[in-house]
Amino acid sequence: MRQSKKTAGLRLAGIIVIALAVPANAHAQGGPFADIQAQLAAITAQLAQLDAITAQLDAIAAAAAHEVYVPFTVQVPAGLCDSGPSPSSNPQIIIDSDGTGTFSVTSILLKRGFMNPVDFLFLSVNTVAIDGTGFDTRTGNLIEPIGGEFGVLQGVDLLGTAIRPNPVSAEMGGNLPHQIVANGDGGADIFVQLFCRSDAQDMNLEVIHVSGWKQREDTISVTYIPGN
Repeated sequence: MRQSKKTAGLRLAGIIVIALAVPANAHAQGGPFADIQAQLAAITAQLAQLDAITAQLDAIAAAAAHEVYVPFTVQVPAGLCDSGPSPSSNPQIIIDSDGTGTFSVTSILLKRGFMNPVDFLFLSVNTVAIDGTGFDTRTGNLIEPIGGEFGVLQGVDLLGTAIRPNPVSAEMGGNLPHQIVANGDGGADIFVQLFCRSDAQDMNLEVIHVSGWKQREDTISVTYIPGN
């Protein structure tokens, strides 16, 4: 005799009720219920392991997201490098991160302001300090004048430029690093001291353009302290 859907449903419900009514110690009595409970225990243990693995993966993903590095670029107006009547000046470039992780600078590009290159004398790097450690990195003249060419906005990248030993006339040896990595743990993370000399007229730097890599949530600031 063919069963109706209603009858089949009632029988299925009865089976479920019987299964739920199996005592917790049924596995000790043997039979199919012991196998079912053993399988359920194994599945429960596997789910617990899966939860632990998922928690570990979430922790790894969170740490990886914090360590993601992205490119950055900061351009700021500069200012006076040296006033004409003064013997020389030492303006400063300060690069800071507001985070606590490392960041790297791959370019410190500056552009000289409007002036007659015939009157231009000297622009160089004196020292570089990274996380408070100073390095004597005196370079040669970074922006050479071009006689008679008026008002040329000459530019130079400080990183990678040649370092000169004393005396000034000696052959160049070594160079500034092409990349500077700082910890970003407070203070002046990267500090660059320049040497400027212009006897006849004021020498100005128009802009400073810094680029590199930083952690995603950090902000890099660039400050120029003018000469006198």
